Amino acid sequence: MKVLHIHQYFATPRAATGTRSYELSLAMKAAGHEVTMLASTAQLRPDEIPPGRGMIRRGQIAGFNVIVLDVPYQQRMSYARRILSFLQFMFGPIETGGLDTVADYFGVLEEQGIAINTAYYVPHGIVRMHAMGSESREPTDDEMESMKALVRRGMEDGAIGMSTGLIYPPGMFAKTDELIELTKVVA
Repeated sequence: MKVLHIHQYFATPRAATGTRSYELSLAMKAAGHEVTMLASTAQLRPDEIPPGRGMIRRGQIAGFNVIVLDVPYQQRMSYARRILSFLQFMFGPIETGGLDTVADYFGVLEEQGIAINTAYYVPHGIVRMHAMGSESREPTDDEMESMKALVRRGMEDGAIGMSTGLIYPPGMFAKTDELIELTKVVA
């Protein structure tokens, strides 16, 4: 079976932190599964990060595949900063050149092969950050049109809806009218 193991804070035994994801990946590999670990650079030593340039790097660690995203993350970061870092980790490649569209994301899934059904939601927070940063204000007309265009493209590419995180920045800054306008595009 092909396994995609996602853990932003992934570490090998050489790091000064827990290694449960590393050990789980080794156990799945030993059981005959093809494992791909999606991780950030947060706990990897420089010589463990696959060579290359850009936000996304591919390589191997201990005989399993790794896809490493260059996204900072530390426990001492503020709660809001850790949430933003997580969002960047999960969805940043879609808008930073690694994967430009929902269709690109689905293409990678098809190329890798997946053993389960997958559904994708356009992430409101990332759409908002792309159009207007993480500012606590209402969008301008141009920014709203930009957000609508991003949601429309995601839906046309195969997303099944839009997700929101209204207790996290920047979603917490969205007013009801903004969400209504964007969900009209989803509908």
